Amino acid sequence: MTRAAVLLLLLAALPACTARAPRDDAAADVPRTGGGLYASARGLVSVVGSEPATAVLLTAEGHAPVALVGEQATLLRAVAGLEVEVTGYPAGGATVPAAPPGTDVVDVLRFTVVAHEGVAAVDGTIERDGGTFYLRLADGRRVATPALPPLLRDRVGARVYLAGPLDAPPRAWGIIRAER
Repeated sequence: MTRAAVLLLLLAALPACTARAPRDDAAADVPRTGGGLYASARGLVSVVGSEPATAVLLTAEGHAPVALVGEQATLLRAVAGLEVEVTGYPAGGATVPAAPPGTDVVDVLRFTVVAHEGVAAVDGTIERDGGTFYLRLADGRRVATPALPPLLRDRVGARVYLAGPLDAPPRAWGIIRAER
């Protein structure tokens, strides 16, 4: 079995290996152009190394870290320390100098913040309709955020995460990408 096949199996198995809430499997195992499969994995994001040679890693409990690359890796730096679910595919043969030797590499297509220190989180883009604020989720749903922190109310268009129930002030929040 090739190293890429082992990585794909690991990525597909990671969510099952964690004692967390179930995930949406709609994006898992979708064929991609040029062969191979997309896979989803859930774990904690970390940034290792020293500037300018850093790496973004995803670590699932009980598994070796996986280096994350691609356009989404820049945004993942903003959520270091948070639990995310990533969807991507093995970047066969790619290496990341700041990652530990032998680390497998995944080209990330998309990700979603799912928790902050064990507290469920919602990840979306801030919208406003009249005096009501909403988050537009990646799946297109729009959820009301009546307790959106005042510091975020002028950030319509920003991608943010909110940890905790949406009808109460969040236990934690952060900006993933500034408004467009």
